[in-house]
Amino acid sequence: MPLFASDGTFYLPDFTVEWRGRKFFWEHLGMLDKPEYKKKWEQKKQWYSKHFPDCLLVTMESPKLSKTAQKLIEDRRSRFRRRVWYCLQKPIYVLSFHPSSR
Repeated sequence: MPLFASDGTFYLPDFTVEWRGRKFFWEHLGMLDKPEYKKKWEQKKQWYSKHFPDCLLVTMESPKLSKTAQKLIEDRRSRFRRRVWYCLQKPIYVLSFHPSSR
């Protein structure tokens, strides 16, 4: 959803978070190694500072972190697959419950 400033300009925050009656705008920066992206981010950061001071949350990611995150995801998937395989190898018991009529 667009976030409009009093001068009519707007940006689209990555996320909007409401906490204790206040709104915060979260920007996740994933391509700061690209000059054009970094330049646009600097402009956007100034805009937030001017129009929404103390309302900006920022997280950053680097190419190295992306590789680390990908490895973590792959490890989790592998563990999940092993658990599913283990569960499929176990016998399945079906219990049925029929309440007695009164």
